[in-house]
Amino acid sequence: MSPSRLHPGGKPVILIVDDDEFYRTTLSDAFQKDGYKTFTAPDGNEGFEIYREVSPDVVILDRIMPQAGGTRFLMSVKDLSNSKECLLVIYSSTIKEGDETARRSRAHTGFSEVVHIPKSTPPDELPGVIQGIATSS
Repeated sequence: MSPSRLHPGGKPVILIVDDDEFYRTTLSDAFQKDGYKTFTAPDGNEGFEIYREVSPDVVILDRIMPQAGGTRFLMSVKDLSNSKECLLVIYSSTIKEGDETARRSRAHTGFSEVVHIPKSTPPDELPGVIQGIATSS
């Protein structure tokens, strides 16, 4: 994602989809403190509705959630005919580098780039990581 793709003010709009309220709140607070506009959803269904409404630049997605999880969210986004350039960050405690699911998600999403970050990464470090990815793409 090039800097010209960023929303006014130079910061991407972030959608955080995670069933764990702690991560939704902590991540949202960390990004807002750095000037990002954030939206949150507790599952893939609500996340998809917000995705369609706000057209975020970055989606931070937990892979495993009750009800509609990350896979359902990804399938819904892929089915959109008007998908735009958007960075997907899979932020999950279950994903390991080299995981077969990670390879499949890279190949079968409607996202321009997919990055996997383990939840062991402190939430307050994610804004810097995302900004680095956004400006180098």
